[in-house]
Amino acid sequence: MYGISRGYIIAALPRTGSFLLCDMLARLGSVGYPQEYGLPEDEATWSGHHGHASHLSYFYDFFRFCSTPNGVFGCKLMWSQFAGLRHDIRRYTRIDGQGLEPIEAMTGPIRLVFLDRRDTVMQAISLVRAMKTNIWSSHRTLPPPPLAYSGTAIADAIELIGENRRQWESFFARHAIDPLRLSYEDVAQGDLAALFPFLGVEAPDRPANATQLKRQADDQSRAWRDRFAIDNTA
Repeated sequence: MYGISRGYIIAALPRTGSFLLCDMLARLGSVGYPQEYGLPEDEATWSGHHGHASHLSYFYDFFRFCSTPNGVFGCKLMWSQFAGLRHDIRRYTRIDGQGLEPIEAMTGPIRLVFLDRRDTVMQAISLVRAMKTNIWSSHRTLPPPPLAYSGTAIADAIELIGENRRQWESFFARHAIDPLRLSYEDVAQGDLAALFPFLGVEAPDRPANATQLKRQADDQSRAWRDRFAIDNTA
């Protein structure tokens, strides 16, 4: 389909630098243009951002605009988007199957890159701030509105992240998938050395960490982390 011969999915957890990693890879121009999948209810993505009149036309176009001319497809999916894409493939094409089979029918062989974060508390704080401000990347130039600390919100975010992690790990185990595991901390340092051989593509002859995106953690994030640690000390 669309000349796609192979692909990869960045299986992401919230606030793990997935926008950052996608931006790095897209700038290389040879390893797909990884973007997230807009579910039918996410009209802001498939209509507002991509300009499609129907989700069906967006669905088919998704595989085209996430692929580079050399036949490499890439996308990044949260668990709900991954489950939704598999559902939409069955709904729109009648292609069924177990595990990655429905997606591979559209793209050829798929490899999974699991993107996690070692510091779960900072991950949860980042998620709380993003949900409260609706600022999900440093593309936003306006300063964020002031926020009040909430230990309960951070604890709830930790649980949400954990549930998403369990969903991915369960899927890997059920289908005997051994993903490449990357962490936010490594991606933020531009350490992608293991990625290219795993994907079966030639490593770029220029740095893979070129991006205009920046880390969003700041003094407020670190202050919340310290307060959360004190509040939860036994």
